Amino acid sequence: MANKKIFCSAPWHDTHLYWDGSYGMCCIETRTEDQKTHNIKETNLLEWHNSDTAKDFRKRILGDQPLPECRNCYKQEQHGLESMRIRENYKVAIFTEQAFDQSFEQSEWKKEFESNTNKLPIDWHIDFGNECNLACKMCHPGASSKIANLYSQWDIEYTKKSNWVNDEKSWRQFLSNIEMTTDLHRLHIMGGEPTVNKKFHSFIDWLISNSLTNFGFSFVTNGAKLDSELLAKLKNFREVDIEISVESTGPTNDYVRQGGNYIETWDTIERLTKHQTENFKIVLRSVPQLLTINTYHEYIIKASELNLSIQGIPCTWPEYLAVSVLPQDIRDSFKENYVNVKNSLSIDGPVNTIAVGRDTSRLDQQLVRECDVMLSLLDSPSPDNVEQQRHTLIEWMMRWDKQFNFDARIFYPEYKHFFESYGYSV
Repeated sequence: MANKKIFCSAPWHDTHLYWDGSYGMCCIETRTEDQKTHNIKETNLLEWHNSDTAKDFRKRILGDQPLPECRNCYKQEQHGLESMRIRENYKVAIFTEQAFDQSFEQSEWKKEFESNTNKLPIDWHIDFGNECNLACKMCHPGASSKIANLYSQWDIEYTKKSNWVNDEKSWRQFLSNIEMTTDLHRLHIMGGEPTVNKKFHSFIDWLISNSLTNFGFSFVTNGAKLDSELLAKLKNFREVDIEISVESTGPTNDYVRQGGNYIETWDTIERLTKHQTENFKIVLRSVPQLLTINTYHEYIIKASELNLSIQGIPCTWPEYLAVSVLPQDIRDSFKENYVNVKNSLSIDGPVNTIAVGRDTSRLDQQLVRECDVMLSLLDSPSPDNVEQQRHTLIEWMMRWDKQFNFDARIFYPEYKHFFESYGYSV
């Protein structure tokens, strides 16, 4: 029997394609160098799925030893978060937290878990290069062309990788992989920012023209380029989820997501929410962190008002943006906000929901759990190198703020003394 604290179904039914065209298991894994050598330019999906690297991963995740590649999920679960692992298991009717042994035995995928199957992944997570119109403080050059340009301007070394979508051989291989998969359940696309990428639009046109639309289609966007033409095309798919990345309900969103406009973003969200159906849904995406924990309770309230699920993944990189880097007295001052929001939500008894991911049928329970996760983050121990992390935080904030003409003290008056005590000035 698999171990409920280790097992994840993703290596069987999912595949991931990173910005540089290399394959992976999921979007939050810590990849090994061996994994990075498998690239779509030279390797098709079947070859990757049956590679020694993928087979070894599946074998290990059926065992009892934690996988170093999966440590981000383990961290999320320590804070009470419904991790990617838990959500992936739920896709195949395995209830990790409630009835793991029984649901594992009854899952229709059980025979696949226990054999070297040729069944191809049915859920795909695809990064369409790094072309992006924003420079988010928690992002990196691999996922943002705007940040890549700034790194070059600042003479900061980084690993330069070509966007796989711009390589014709890789692109043909990708389309061939799609045609190869006869039981596709969902395609999930990230960037960069997909909607500013011409390949994203041509790919949608290709899927429609080839009648490849009988599956769920989802993508993550900052919402700036969601025009009526794109929305009309999306109606061709069986299901559509538009996951809009936004970090707060106020100006701090634009401080974190540099180049964004929080008023326009929330106007877009509210406009699209009115058009939701069973097959067309809007989801909020967030990265709770040091720079948003002060007002994230308002974000949870907004999600409740709009009846929207939050797909939040707390920031673990860069380490200096983790909530645990904040001084404890500042963290303590935010706790009451989350307790109050939690108490305002209509649930009876403890949170023990299996309504994960985009499901809003038990939204109050999801949002109570989100409050509990934030309270856990606020109580998490400071890292051993917290002083170094705080100095690094200020160093990077000053670099960003001079570039974008920001003064963090205006956005974060409650952090003013903390910032200045570590040398913040612009």
